[in-house]
Amino acid sequence: MRIRNLNTFGLRSFTILCALAILSVGHTPMAAAANWVQTYYNGAHTGYNASETTLGVSNVSSLKLLWAGSVAGGVTNFALSGGVVYATGQSNNLVALNASTGAQLWSVNTGGNTGTNAIAVGGGLVFAECEFPDTGGTLYGAICAYKASTGKMAWQSSSPCNCLPESRVSAPLVYNSGVLYFGYSVGGTTAITGTFAVQAATGKSLWGYDFFSNNIGFFGPAIGGSDVYAGENNGSSFSVDALAASDGNPIWSTPINGGDAAVSVSGGVVYASSRWTGTNATLYALNGTTGATLWSYTYGTEAWCGSAAFPSPPAIAKNVVYFQGIDGNLYALKEKSGSLLWADMPNAVGMSCHPFVSSPSIANGVVYINGGDDMGTASNTTAYNAATGALLWGSPSQHGTLEMPPVVANGILYFASPGDSICESICAYSVP
Repeated sequence: MRIRNLNTFGLRSFTILCALAILSVGHTPMAAAANWVQTYYNGAHTGYNASETTLGVSNVSSLKLLWAGSVAGGVTNFALSGGVVYATGQSNNLVALNASTGAQLWSVNTGGNTGTNAIAVGGGLVFAECEFPDTGGTLYGAICAYKASTGKMAWQSSSPCNCLPESRVSAPLVYNSGVLYFGYSVGGTTAITGTFAVQAATGKSLWGYDFFSNNIGFFGPAIGGSDVYAGENNGSSFSVDALAASDGNPIWSTPINGGDAAVSVSGGVVYASSRWTGTNATLYALNGTTGATLWSYTYGTEAWCGSAAFPSPPAIAKNVVYFQGIDGNLYALKEKSGSLLWADMPNAVGMSCHPFVSSPSIANGVVYINGGDDMGTASNTTAYNAATGALLWGSPSQHGTLEMPPVVANGILYFASPGDSICESICAYSVP
């Protein structure tokens, strides 16, 4: 595999449209509120909010609707920061909602996105995928920063080629310590696709790790310590790669079976959930320093409903790894050994196909996940005892096609709704 560093983001540099400024508006965020600042909670994708103390095993069954919000086209992803929920919608929109009431604070048009479905908040800015027309009118992909207070665009980072296919964001953005990491293809018949890093405050390009005609996969990088980890797919082989967060230099590459992997990092270990091989799938635990395989767990002798689900980043909390399998089941493994603690298998009861489809989210002894078909309920979102796998609660809204992980913080559970009489786009539940 041929590798090179692109210190100017491929053959074309990123552009900055306007300088960063922080403005205030007439709303006051909740004081001392806990945050869930990006998809999968943090840059490591751990999915674990250790500060939650209100919702737990003893009372989650009493969850009641607090408010129901509307986002045009339905929510594709959301994050929570400073008492505000920031959500992207299918109508090329980014909205800010009061996290306590659901009242809309502002809404802007992002121009479009290619469906990588990630959002992050940091340094007074909200980061999301966006699109713009090139000189011929063809849309090219970009990463945009919007002022969290007003929704006004602060900068956009892109590299249009004015050719076909046009440049696009190829893997979700991740925010960590003032830097954004994401996958990008610079377009054209010899498109360069790789992992790139830009300054979150300005959009200035820092480095690019170039896979040339390869593909880092759909699932995006995860950050652990001073390293960046991502699954790589070059069409004929697959691996998990480690790069230096400072300059993008490659550190190690470990081959895996199956398709490109969704990765998380915790305690110096990289957890990689691979795609279906045609016969099974595997969750890998790799040494974050060397890439050596510590253990692996192979599962999924059957794909759900005739086809395999996409893997998603595992969640890690209190020495347990939780992940949504490509077979639609929810698994809990011991962090040190990879041995199975429990598995919840919604299709095992012979119900219709409503498997688990998002990464788990964990808080105060409870695992929340999009999907589930326990005893035929087919709830949009379900909650389980993290220690035993026992079902604790299921939402009254039925399962839909918007499959991002739930958010739980400050005693409130937030999740996207398929759109029904209970909740049109985004729901907030709390205990009375």
